[in-house]
Amino acid sequence: MHVFISINGQLPQYVEERYQWLSMMIRDSQGGVELLTGHRGDKGVDDLPYQDAVIVLENGQPTSKEHFGYTDGIGDPVFEGLEDVPGRVIGRGKQTDTGWEPLATGEFILGHLDEAREYPPAPQPVSLSRNGTFMVYRKLHENVGSFNAYLDQEGQKYPGGREQLAAKFVGRWRDNGAPLTDAPDTASKAAWDARFAKASPAEQNKMLSGFTYDKDMDGSKCPFSAHIRRINPRASLQTKPGAFETPGALSNRRRVLRRGLPYGAVQDPTRDDGNHGIIFMTVNADIGRQFEFIQQQWVNYGNDFRAGNDKEIILGNHDDEYPSRAVLPVPQDSEQAPY
Repeated sequence: MHVFISINGQLPQYVEERYQWLSMMIRDSQGGVELLTGHRGDKGVDDLPYQDAVIVLENGQPTSKEHFGYTDGIGDPVFEGLEDVPGRVIGRGKQTDTGWEPLATGEFILGHLDEAREYPPAPQPVSLSRNGTFMVYRKLHENVGSFNAYLDQEGQKYPGGREQLAAKFVGRWRDNGAPLTDAPDTASKAAWDARFAKASPAEQNKMLSGFTYDKDMDGSKCPFSAHIRRINPRASLQTKPGAFETPGALSNRRRVLRRGLPYGAVQDPTRDDGNHGIIFMTVNADIGRQFEFIQQQWVNYGNDFRAGNDKEIILGNHDDEYPSRAVLPVPQDSEQAPY
C-alpha cells in the first residue's frame, strides 16, 4: 500500500519538526514502512525522500501566485454537503437556467450519488472506499524564461499589450484574477478593480467566480483556448444560450477539485533551468471521466469549442515536431484581425 502524506505549516521550522517526527516513526517501524526517494531538489539533487513546496513571495509578502505570475486557486467546485454553500456556489457550482446549484457530492467523493444520480464505481468492500476519492499527482516544471520572453516579444505586437495578452492565455488577469468576461480590456479592468476594492469578501467571491460565457459565445473576450475556458467551459458548449434545459450539462460531469502548490524559487526570470514549477493535484471520483478527459479532449483538442485543432494555451501539448496554435478571436464588427 502506498500512502501520500502532506505536511503544511506557516513557518519552515514547523514543517521540519513534523517531518523529523514522521521520519522517526518510520525508522521505528523497523522496515514495516519505507519512505520512498526520487524527488528532485536544488543543484541537481534527485534522490530526496520528500517534495518541497513553498508560497511565492512578492516584496517579502506571501501571495497566491504561481511562477508565471498568475493568481491561483480561485475556482474550485462547490458540491452538496459543504459548509456555506449559498455564499460560495455562485460561479463554482453548476449553472442552471435559474442560477447556480451545488454539484452532486458523488462527482468528488465515493459512495455518494453523482450528477447522473448513480454511485461512481469504487473499490470493494464499500466500507473501505466510502468517503474516499481518487487523486492525480503531477509535477510540472515551468519554463519561466521562455514564457517571459514570449510575452515580451508578442506583447509588443498584440494591440492590448503584454499584460492583456497574458490574461488572454488564462482567461484572467494576472494581478488579481479578474475574469476577462467582465474585464476584457484595460479600461474595463480599471473599472472592475475599483469595484473589487470596495466589495466585501462575499461580493469579491462573486466577482471572481460568478460569471458565464453567455455573452461571449464568440470567444472575443475570453478565448476558446484560454485555460479557464478549456478546464471548465460552464454552459458555453451549448450551441447558444438557452439551447439546453440544463445549461452546464456537458461540463458538470467533468469537474475536478484542484490544488496547486508552487515549488522552488525563480532565481533568474530570464532562464528556464532551475528547480521551480508547480505541484498539481486533482481530486475526482473517476480519473478517466474527469481528469483524463479534460487533459486529452479539452486541453489538446478544440472540436468541442468550435476551435478545430487549436490547443489550450498553457497546458496544451506544444512542441516543435507537431506545431500547434491558438487563435484569439475578436468581435465580428471589429476592424482588428484575430490574433
